[in-house]
Amino acid sequence: MSTAWLSASFGAGSPAAWSRRRSRTSASASRLRRFDAVLVIGADATHLPGECSPTLFFNQGVRRELGLPGRADEVREAEECLFALIANTDQVLVTWQRTREGEANLLSPLFERLRTLHRLAWGDSLDDEVISPIVQRLASLASVPTTSSGTVRPSPQSPGECVPSTLSASAYNALMACPYQFFARYVLRLRELDEVSEELDKADYGSRIHEILHRFHRAHPQLRGLTAEAAQAALEDLSQDVFRDVIAADYLASAWLARWQALIPRYGEWQRRREAEGWRFLAGEVERSVSITTPAGRVLHLRGRIDRVDGRDEDRAVSVVDYKTQARERLDEKLAVDGEDVQLPVYALLWGGPVAAALFLSLDQKDVESVPLERDIEVLARGVRERIGRLFDRISEGAPLPAHGIDDVCRYCEMGGLCRRKHWS
Repeated sequence: MSTAWLSASFGAGSPAAWSRRRSRTSASASRLRRFDAVLVIGADATHLPGECSPTLFFNQGVRRELGLPGRADEVREAEECLFALIANTDQVLVTWQRTREGEANLLSPLFERLRTLHRLAWGDSLDDEVISPIVQRLASLASVPTTSSGTVRPSPQSPGECVPSTLSASAYNALMACPYQFFARYVLRLRELDEVSEELDKADYGSRIHEILHRFHRAHPQLRGLTAEAAQAALEDLSQDVFRDVIAADYLASAWLARWQALIPRYGEWQRRREAEGWRFLAGEVERSVSITTPAGRVLHLRGRIDRVDGRDEDRAVSVVDYKTQARERLDEKLAVDGEDVQLPVYALLWGGPVAAALFLSLDQKDVESVPLERDIEVLARGVRERIGRLFDRISEGAPLPAHGIDDVCRYCEMGGLCRRKHWS
């Protein structure tokens, strides 16, 4: 920070005096200190209150459940530090970058509220009337004409020999969610490097719940011969066994085990209702593959693993079940539109025989609920087979694979640095 800028900004003392007395510090380190003047740098919405700090103990959802300090406490502390600093300082100048890469860069909501309050209370603006015109004039002098039109939304074509002949259920889901994501993952064969983590995350948690339920139902295909207490005790023992290794390495994983243990009684109730409807457990973690001949005569192999298959003795019907550690509302959204989520139709196609019903089983933090697919699963499975054939003929013949840029997909996509969605013109 130049002393000339500080001197011009606050108009007091010589540059030499500023040099002797100035200091650069953070808002949290300014507690109980007084300053003649303060320059707040980078006060935009991105930096204040800033991104959520990584926590050593649990994620934000678990911390909220346990009553531990979380994101809201961080924001409140940042506000307290800044407002105490302003209250104890006679002159404060707040700066931020008004635009970034051609897009508006908003002022931090902490200062936006202060600016609005001042305008409502005193009828004038807090915006600086001296420095702002100078900055704008300097910016116009420094600007350089450019002919760049920005980054174009990617829409590559795949050479026919690079199109994979074996497709997993997750690969097909990626193709439907974003063709460019499919291109990067399965044509270019790019993958995010596996990180060695000592902490249990939600994906690991879901995998362990799958294992617990698979082992439990292999030992007890029906609960008819078990009391509720015996079934719960068996699930408790299995849960302790499956989580033992990760808890030994990281005791904080006990929170994930406790989260699942709270659901065990509800899962037992759900399973008994399921059996009362005539369904019984047939198989779990079923590895299947099916060959699909495209209209152009190409042969594609679709493979995947079905979480669970139930049967009904009275009419020999089959139902496929997919375990999900998501809320029912989110799963309802997935099933609201045909083709939005293809996992259940792919399960039905992989089973290879008639399937009467399909459902997600929501194993959320609060309850265990069925989220059934209301439409004809056989019709949807046939549609998947036909669509896969047509799509792979088109891809093999050079059809483009554009990036969709859908927020819900991009949020969890590791290919963001490759498609550069934030820089599209």
